[in-house]
Amino acid sequence: MTFPRILIIDDLYGRKPPNRDREDLCLRLGLKDVTLDYDGKIRPEKIPDLVAEVVFCSGQVETGGVMENDLSGTLELVRSGWRNWPRWALVLLDLHFKTGTIGADGEPVGRDSDRDPRQYFGLTIFENMRHEFPKLPVVIFSSMDREDVKVDITNLGANDFLVRDKIGRADIGSCLLSHGLLEDNNIVGHSLPILLALKDARYLAKHSSLNILIMGESGTGKELFAKAVHNWSGREGAFVDVNCAAIPQGLIESELFGHEKGAFTGATAKKIGKIELAHKGTLFLDEIADMSESMQAKLLRTLQEQEFERVGGNKTFKVNVRVIAATNKNLLQMIEEGSFRDDLYYRFASADIHLPPLKERKEDIALLACKFLREAEKVNSATKREFSDEAVNLLIGYFWPGNVRELQNVINTSVAKNPNQDLLVPRHLELTQESTRSAKSSPDRMHEIPENALYTKASIADTITDLDSLIKVLDNIALSKEYKELYGKLPVLQQAYARLLARYLKAALLCPAIRRFSPKQPEGENNITGAMKCLTGQTRLSTSRAADMVKKLLQTDSEVLKEIEKDTILGTAYKEGIRLRPKGTKKRKGN
Repeated sequence: MTFPRILIIDDLYGRKPPNRDREDLCLRLGLKDVTLDYDGKIRPEKIPDLVAEVVFCSGQVETGGVMENDLSGTLELVRSGWRNWPRWALVLLDLHFKTGTIGADGEPVGRDSDRDPRQYFGLTIFENMRHEFPKLPVVIFSSMDREDVKVDITNLGANDFLVRDKIGRADIGSCLLSHGLLEDNNIVGHSLPILLALKDARYLAKHSSLNILIMGESGTGKELFAKAVHNWSGREGAFVDVNCAAIPQGLIESELFGHEKGAFTGATAKKIGKIELAHKGTLFLDEIADMSESMQAKLLRTLQEQEFERVGGNKTFKVNVRVIAATNKNLLQMIEEGSFRDDLYYRFASADIHLPPLKERKEDIALLACKFLREAEKVNSATKREFSDEAVNLLIGYFWPGNVRELQNVINTSVAKNPNQDLLVPRHLELTQESTRSAKSSPDRMHEIPENALYTKASIADTITDLDSLIKVLDNIALSKEYKELYGKLPVLQQAYARLLARYLKAALLCPAIRRFSPKQPEGENNITGAMKCLTGQTRLSTSRAADMVKKLLQTDSEVLKEIEKDTILGTAYKEGIRLRPKGTKKRKGN
């Protein structure tokens, strides 16, 4: 079982072990300590009903017997758990940090400035986190009661306030459910976009009875989210779904409101409508943008008054129903065009959930593919299959214009057509188009860049809309024989590209996860093989090939290379690449 991970920034609990205060807190709140300095004396099985994993950070550094606050080190830790998995589900942040000379009891004696609410170090940390990580849920975790804290917590923007000595595991669990970035058993994924969508959906389900609008491209899982909201809400009635696009306009009124016997030709019996069936529950209206204007008006009245009449009847029925609508269309544009009512839109707009397309959830693709593979095996055969590394890389690199639904169809087809294969390789995956060309079927994809385009200053400005298009432009300029004369005429663009590549490499070199890619390689910045495996996903990458790739990345621009050689980490990696593969190294003029 995977537990959410909490970061606690507190000078008391963040002190290095032995730390009895930290141990008592973990036992009381049901937390498993996974801090790197933890000595492991409390085994997880000794903590009943684990709620979460926790990493402790003191927010401070000791130098020569004096304790000082460490903003940069604290933010770096926050940054690492925000960008990499497992991500922080929640941050608990103390406000008051004691600094100064360390006394006989091992604690700093404190300074007058520490006790000044205007200078609380916790506020400095919070302000920096809000600026850099605005979506990261932060809860104030204080030893003082809220009324004793001389800080306006409401205007501060924290998600909640907890008094650390007055809470138990139920409070931590409730706080996680209300504010945390949590995975879900039925909605697969741990990428940041999907965790943020789950957080919004969970909060709306538990803390509001508002109607909800779910927006997202086709195949992103809008109905799955609607069902999740219904389940989390605890509503006692049923979840009833209606696809507005699949029902003829002449029948949708009867489908929603029901009808009396004899209401129209063919109405031989009374029919209960979907709204009535959803009483005390949830009505899901998929593709609401396809509903006619006359039906929009009738639906609006039902939402406003929570009442309706069956077709052909005059009796008014009161209902208690929550409506969740979904669409893949731009409703604001439809309002401007006059095809969707603005008053109906605003009945939903106050509570909306945006679902990310699969192209923005790259790190979820392998998880989803494995889930669909196991499901397809149950339907088609008992043979257990796996994906080759090359197949996984192909899936991750594909653009997925049909989103999760297309991924599921591809997996189902590969299993059905290859019943005796226990290893699925790229040729078993029937993708409808090459990943680099799949943008053509999606209107919001970057403009396709013609192979023979003339890259003038003006056309470049129109062409480059994202990183992919930038790289393609640069590759064409750098490699195309027709435009060889243009190479070097865009120094600003090329240098930006070179610096971006260098930043990617440096991040990979610093990432602790590269140890699992190349466990036999040396630790630190010299592990260029592990870094390149991490960046490319090529798990069988040789050391010499990795050295070639490092040199190619860092030699993109001669001016940037001068900067790189002055950087301790990148400079060392570049020298290591040259040592391993001396041939093909570019010589700068003047060297």
